[in-house]
Amino acid sequence: MLEDFLKGTFLPGGEPFYNKAGKDLGVIMFHGLTATPYQVKELGDFLCSKGITNFGARIEGHATKKSDLAKTTRKDWLDSARKAYEEFNKAYPKTIVLGFSLGGLLALNLGKEYKPQGLITLATPYRLNIKGNFLSLIGFHKKHPDDMISYPGDIPFKAKYELIKLIKETHEAIKEVKSPILIIQGTADRRVSKDSPYQIHNQVRSKDKAMMILPGEQHIVLKGKYKNQVFDRIYEFILQHN
Repeated sequence: MLEDFLKGTFLPGGEPFYNKAGKDLGVIMFHGLTATPYQVKELGDFLCSKGITNFGARIEGHATKKSDLAKTTRKDWLDSARKAYEEFNKAYPKTIVLGFSLGGLLALNLGKEYKPQGLITLATPYRLNIKGNFLSLIGFHKKHPDDMISYPGDIPFKAKYELIKLIKETHEAIKEVKSPILIIQGTADRRVSKDSPYQIHNQVRSKDKAMMILPGEQHIVLKGKYKNQVFDRIYEFILQHN
């Protein structure tokens, strides 16, 4: 049952969530590396107010203790996403998968495996922004003030390694994605390369594909100055693929 995914001890405010609204159509959402479902919670509440059921899933190793993340692999991340998707899809056969950053990589892999109703990727790396990630590593760039429910400090080295490997493996998965897809990214993203949305757009086999490029926006596109436009565009995409 979906409710089983809500059980456990999590970082306060970072718990998985289940917003019930309509039937048949639903959106399952995956957060980014070191983050929690809180990262997509505001969007989930917005969609629920519009009558769209949504589920904020927790990726394995997240929202608990930082030491848990250090123990997990990309296989663990994908397996947890598959389990959540399969359970959600039983209740909502018209499933749209949304993912932010790492969550977007998981969404693309689920797109290859399950052929969902639609895919939405946010700030998802085809390649990393090497310079931006280095500056963040030495403390030059700070986290968005409204995205603080996550693990503090540096990302465990093993998690960085697993992320890089997952990016490379997703290059192959992308070529088998056929579901309708919406790709969103800011031009000032310091984590993800500027060509990532274009590479994803060009590599997927989807006939129905669209991009939303946000001038001057950084990585956390769900919390930035274009937040309302992003929410509206996501809602529009969902309605178009109901």
